[in-house]
Amino acid sequence: MDDEKAAETDSFVEDRFRSELEWFERRAFEARRRHLVLQSAQVIVMLIVPTLLILLEQELFTYSRLFLLSATVLSFFTVVLTMYMQAARFDARWLQSRLVAEQLKREYFSYRAGIGEYAALDPLSQKRVFAERTASLIESERSKWYAEVPRGET
Repeated sequence: MDDEKAAETDSFVEDRFRSELEWFERRAFEARRRHLVLQSAQVIVMLIVPTLLILLEQELFTYSRLFLLSATVLSFFTVVLTMYMQAARFDARWLQSRLVAEQLKREYFSYRAGIGEYAALDPLSQKRVFAERTASLIESERSKWYAEVPRGET
């Protein structure tokens, strides 16, 4: 029976733990990428609007209504983009996912090195404690995520 438990915890460490760690790292990378792309788009649009208005003021072009309309549309786009960024909270998702990934790594390294709480435990107990602590961390994060997601979305 102990061999069976040892095999189960080994499977958790090698399969589930690594897949969960990769998931949090991918989630952090994707949230960071989205945040930076949207923030860059916001800055670019915010720079274009005053440029259009300056060109309109200088009366260098005959299509002044087009410049005015373009500036107006881009201003509305900036407002919508800003509201979306605040609602989606990609920056907070990025930081939270990164934090969880780092906590999982720290727990893994403590487990592998046999330091901290793991130092006083036998190998089977180390595996059990590691599995419990990482599963608790993952479940806690998933519970937070579920609480934040509006019903009807998944």
